Amino acid sequence: MRNAFLVERGHRRGGASGYLILGSNFKLTRRLMKNTKPSVAMANTLDDKTARIIDVARTLFVSNGYAATSMDDVAARAQMSKTTLYTRYPSKALLFAAVITVHADSTGMDLDPAELPQMPVEQALFMIAKRFVEFSCHPDAIRLELVYQSEARQLPEVATAFERGGPQHSIAEVERYFKVMMKEKQIAPGDARFTAAHFLNSIKGTPSGISLSPYTGLSDARRDAHIRKIIKLFLNGALAR
Repeated sequence: MRNAFLVERGHRRGGASGYLILGSNFKLTRRLMKNTKPSVAMANTLDDKTARIIDVARTLFVSNGYAATSMDDVAARAQMSKTTLYTRYPSKALLFAAVITVHADSTGMDLDPAELPQMPVEQALFMIAKRFVEFSCHPDAIRLELVYQSEARQLPEVATAFERGGPQHSIAEVERYFKVMMKEKQIAPGDARFTAAHFLNSIKGTPSGISLSPYTGLSDARRDAHIRKIIKLFLNGALAR
């Protein structure tokens, strides 16, 4: 089971340096990906300059929004040349997506291929759900989503970068897990991506309905109880019979 998950993960990433987070309009070459790792699990695995770029860019995007943040601003605040910045992130859209993806992975959404398949399905889904809630409830994630909602209509590149760096990245992580569980016949066969998307959508809601900041104000006990209810309802339809 573990090897199957590793194969799924390796296939999509194309190896250690082939993790593409952006669509056809914003592709990175493998040469650039050697230095730019927007999918790392923790920020401290980035090289120092890239980590500084991500930290500065996140602060500026959160404070000023996308349109009001320039690549010149990022380079100046990070105290590095524009050449260094553009070598790692050739466009602002790439940088915006990388900020979102690094944040997602730093909260645990870069799922461990050696961990989840060894767990009972319900336990694995609970771990995924808690990490997703931690990511989506983080103040920076909420502010970045507000940037997306306020600027995406006027700037389509914001929508593309946000979707690829955030929602689509999270869905793809969970999709790989469901593919393996379907192959192992622990989850009913079907569209793994559709299943992953709807699982995360159900987790994004709160007991009082859909919210930009899910679970705000809930105690840990109430949050966990609600997540477990969702998982049980989900598995009633998804478990293999």
